[in-house]
Amino acid sequence: ILEECDAAIPIDLCSTSQILLREQRYALSVLYFSLGGERWTRGSNPNLDMGASDTLWLSGSNYCKWIKVGCDAFDNVAELLLDTNNMIGTIPREVGLFDKLVIILMEENHITGNIPEELYSNRDLEKVILYENFLSGTISNKVGDLSKLTLFEVDNNDLHGTIPSTFGNCRNLVDLWLSENNLSGPIPNTIKNLKKLEILALGHNYLSGTIPTLLEANPNLNELYLDGNNFSGAVPCYDNGSY
Repeated sequence: ILEECDAAIPIDLCSTSQILLREQRYALSVLYFSLGGERWTRGSNPNLDMGASDTLWLSGSNYCKWIKVGCDAFDNVAELLLDTNNMIGTIPREVGLFDKLVIILMEENHITGNIPEELYSNRDLEKVILYENFLSGTISNKVGDLSKLTLFEVDNNDLHGTIPSTFGNCRNLVDLWLSENNLSGPIPNTIKNLKKLEILALGHNYLSGTIPTLLEANPNLNELYLDGNNFSGAVPCYDNGSY
């Protein structure tokens, strides 16, 4: 796809990097409209004024100046820090265009719908924080593609289905918060692969089966929350941390 970067004649064609940056501005615009940007607590630009303050979304300024958007040295979107911002709507699939995204914070909003599959294509993701929304659907098996992931926090939503066994591929995961959803099935044995895991919160779901002896394989596990489920069998004896 060829794009014009300058209306002057002769026409200058965008470089690959310029096209990628334009895609990210487009993705931010879609995010704004999909999540009710005109009602946001911070960053709202309800009149879509291009001459508005640099910090307002959809102003004519570089999007790296927009409030709650963090960029790397090459103007790639690296952080979306949109927690507690009266966001109402769904996360658009265009979130997958932020291929250098490291942190996405959208907790304590009114977000509905699924976690889009495209989010998991952002292989640099380290922190996904979406708790206290109204997200539904399942957690994709593609979560296992996020090898840099350290924090995955989606508690207090309406997610269902099973806990993906592919979490076991996230070897850098430290905190995993899945409590207060509608998850069912067993705790996957692959959780034992997470040697850096410190917090595992699975309480108040519909999980079943036996409780694995996680501490034997996860020496750094300090907090384990399993209450409010349908587990059977003996409770393993743990001698450290909070449970």
